[in-house]
Amino acid sequence: MRRQQTQHPHLRRPNDGKDKANQSISDRTPPVSVEYDYGTKGERRTKEFDDAQKAKKFFIAKDKAGKNPKVQKADDGTDTGNTTKDETRETTTKSEPKKPTTPGVRAMRSRPYLAGVIIAKHGLAAGVTDAMVAELDEAYGKPNPTESTFCLKSAWHAARGFTGEAV
Repeated sequence: MRRQQTQHPHLRRPNDGKDKANQSISDRTPPVSVEYDYGTKGERRTKEFDDAQKAKKFFIAKDKAGKNPKVQKADDGTDTGNTTKDETRETTTKSEPKKPTTPGVRAMRSRPYLAGVIIAKHGLAAGVTDAMVAELDEAYGKPNPTESTFCLKSAWHAARGFTGEAV
């Protein structure tokens, strides 16, 4: 059977709030509010923490998730973070509504998408030329003539099938 460990009476000191050295860090810090992005419509939410360490952990998690967290001023007026209330008010306004999207499709600027744009610009009669390959490499930002040629030919065939010329 284990012996119960007890502290020696003169090593324990009661914490009555006057002794700052004997308080934990969370007892000494004021409450912290963290504001972060919520949803896709430009909403922002605020979460309050009594423990600064929990607020820090929450802030890091939201930052990694790309939710743009901001630490607000504490209730006692001391600045606890990197923004002021004026800056926070600017971010709480709703952004302009986004264009309607097709369900299940993300808006991306991929090489195949840009190939389709270039085919639409030059027309089907032009076929696939070296100038179009160079234009696609420049538009995408990473030169890869082999991949660009493949994407342009694929887009050309898809456009032909869509317009009915392939029949």
